[in-house]
Amino acid sequence: MEKIKKLFLLMVILIPAMAFTACSDDDEPEANNELVGTTWTCIDNDTEHGYYSLETLSFKSGSKCVYTMVEKEDGVTVTDFSINGTYTFNPPVVIISMSYEGENATMNLTVSDNKMISKDGYTFTRQ
Repeated sequence: MEKIKKLFLLMVILIPAMAFTACSDDDEPEANNELVGTTWTCIDNDTEHGYYSLETLSFKSGSKCVYTMVEKEDGVTVTDFSINGTYTFNPPVVIISMSYEGENATMNLTVSDNKMISKDGYTFTRQ
């Protein structure tokens, strides 16, 4: 009879514990999912001085992003590179972290409608 009481007590403890255990299907959606799959561009086209630049931010899943920059002077490409980075998005603020040639950089941007504006005044437009 003592074994039955212990077994019953064990079941009373374990069944509620199993009922409140979360499954992977119950996980919260990715916090940054509002930006996932979006691309934003910043274009500087100074035709008077023969300068053109295109900066692109592409947001991926897993808080990953890609920053790309192409610069041209008098129609000749002088810069063309891409950097993989990470980001956090706590609306309306996006913070991007990346590293290039041993240098770490952080971009702080604020999203407003289809614009993403840096503290320096650069404006990226959603594509």
